[in-house]
Amino acid sequence: EKDSVTAKVGDTVKYAIYMTDTKEEVIGAAMSFFYNDEYLKLNADSINCESFKNAIGNPKLKNFYTFTWTDVQNPVKLNGDKALVSAEFKVLKGGKPIFHISSRICTAMI
Repeated sequence: EKDSVTAKVGDTVKYAIYMTDTKEEVIGAAMSFFYNDEYLKLNADSINCESFKNAIGNPKLKNFYTFTWTDVQNPVKLNGDKALVSAEFKVLKGGKPIFHISSRICTAMI
C-alpha cells in the first residue's frame, strides 16, 4: 500500500502529511497526529512544519503532536511538494500492525 511501511524494531520511520487538493491560499492551520508510544518513540528534533515555518507545536504530549499556525499577512499556497508536517519515529516494539499513525487537519483559507 502507498500509505504503509514495513519496519522492524530499531528502525526509524518518517511520517509526513501533504495536502494536494487545496487551491486556495491558507491563512491558518491547526493539526494533530496521533501514535502509540508503546510502539514508537517520536524524535522531537525531527519535526518539520515545512509549509508553515513559524508554526508552534508541542512535542511533549503523550501519544500525539499538535501544532497551530496563522499568518493573515502572508498566506501560504499549498502543493504536494512540501509536507504540512513530518516527523521521524524509532520503532520500539513489533506487532501486526506495528503501529498506526493518524491525523486531523483544520485549515482556514481565504
